[in-house]
Amino acid sequence: MPARGIKRLNKFCIQYMPGKQKMIKEVQDSVRLLRRVGKECIDKRREAIQSEKEMPTDILTQILKGDALEETRDDENILDNFITFFVAGHETTANQLSFTVMALSQHPEIMERVQAEVDEVLGSKRDIEYEDLGKLKYLSQMEAKVVMAKLLQRFEFQLVPGQSFKLLGTAALRPLDGVM
Repeated sequence: MPARGIKRLNKFCIQYMPGKQKMIKEVQDSVRLLRRVGKECIDKRREAIQSEKEMPTDILTQILKGDALEETRDDENILDNFITFFVAGHETTANQLSFTVMALSQHPEIMERVQAEVDEVLGSKRDIEYEDLGKLKYLSQMEAKVVMAKLLQRFEFQLVPGQSFKLLGTAALRPLDGVM
């Protein structure tokens, strides 16, 4: 129900933005495309569930299986949730990749080590398989450090190897090494 109110508000606001009509149309076209593709993904996954085909155990599968168990079909709500997870996952991944590339550019010695590990694990393979990801240990550690660095960046302090600090009600945080 709230979605209808939002649509009415959007239409009202659009009337008073005449200079932005081209941009608004592009956004509306993009939203329609995203919803159409999302609906196609949901329909295909729903078909796969009903025919008991092998499929990934991702959030879409879980949502649809839960929906089937409850026998409540709210396709609009499922589509809205799918789009939310899709967009949120896309932005999170894009941001993480940006932070990682930036960190690697600031630490060429780490980039060399990551490149050496990737070359060793993947060799001349053109496609990465899921099993390969578990073998990229240094890359995984580096990614974890980038995430931690971004989280800790909100605080006003520097954490260096050998130093520790304690937040009230938590265990002491201490860097294990000076990778990042």
